[in-house]
Amino acid sequence: MPDCIDSMRYVSRDGSDLLSDIEGLHPLFGEGRGVSMAAQDGPRQPRNLRAQYEHLCVREGTAPIQEVSDGLESLQLHVNVDRLRRPRWPPVIKCVQMGKTLTDISFKSTRCAEPRLSEVRTVRRRTVEQPEENLRHMLPVLCKAIAECLDSSQALISLRLEFLQLNLGEIGALAGGLAHSSSLHTLSLAGCPITNRGLEVLCRSLRIATTVQCVDFSSCGITSHGVELLTKVIQNQAMNRHAQAWAGSLRYRCPDLDVMPGLRRLSLNRNPLIGDRGAIAIADALQDELWLKALDLQACGISNFGADSLITMLKSNSSIVVLDIRGNHLIGEIKCPHLFP
Repeated sequence: MPDCIDSMRYVSRDGSDLLSDIEGLHPLFGEGRGVSMAAQDGPRQPRNLRAQYEHLCVREGTAPIQEVSDGLESLQLHVNVDRLRRPRWPPVIKCVQMGKTLTDISFKSTRCAEPRLSEVRTVRRRTVEQPEENLRHMLPVLCKAIAECLDSSQALISLRLEFLQLNLGEIGALAGGLAHSSSLHTLSLAGCPITNRGLEVLCRSLRIATTVQCVDFSSCGITSHGVELLTKVIQNQAMNRHAQAWAGSLRYRCPDLDVMPGLRRLSLNRNPLIGDRGAIAIADALQDELWLKALDLQACGISNFGADSLITMLKSNSSIVVLDIRGNHLIGEIKCPHLFP
């Protein structure tokens, strides 16, 4: 049976059938022949998630990552993808697939500010793969595993995928899992270039993913059109909440607005193409909003014109307690100086 490294060389670059291919070729994935033989011939599988991860690393012939092992002890999976070479990926992805008790999943790249390296380099006449090449091959598998975890887990509270080069297919897989999540509270795709197209796919799921309270789309290449998509999500959730409040009033109950599901914090920092048009659009949508508590619009290309619309909105909206518009250098002196401590 070919090992994981050899089998991945024959996977299509678009990643469409990558997970199924790996399941058929590698014993760490799926419930196929490799797993059943290991259960018969080897020792009993450990139940603790950390022990399972370390056991999978031994089977793969790699050393466990200490940060990953320590995080799994507290039901958290935090991974710096820049440190993962291809042999180390299968145990991590398997942890996502079987980690129904995980409360926090985070995959992050720290190479976002560095120049993009070439895919391969030659050292001493050997071809060595760069981390970007490894990550590009594994992102479709990772996103599909996370989607399965979102669909089945009732414990996952926080999901952070930051500074990863996600394509539309991978975003679609995440959106599919997000639509069926019953526990997720925080979603962060900060630094992922999802643009308006990816945001449109995610917004379809956010409309029905009422457990999500905090979303972070900072540095995602979103424009004013993307803000308009988000305002529709806010308005749709507001309609559903009003319907719930009205239904409760018919039973002589006083609705508790703080426990109703839906967005509480929206972070759109460092999207300079939002501009005044986006600021005006979100200000109009929040005029009568009773649930959103915090809005972050740092460095979004907003001038006095957009800032005035946001301040006018605050006069009629008493629910928002945080409005962060720092870093918008086009804003001069405005009529509400107490916003800037």
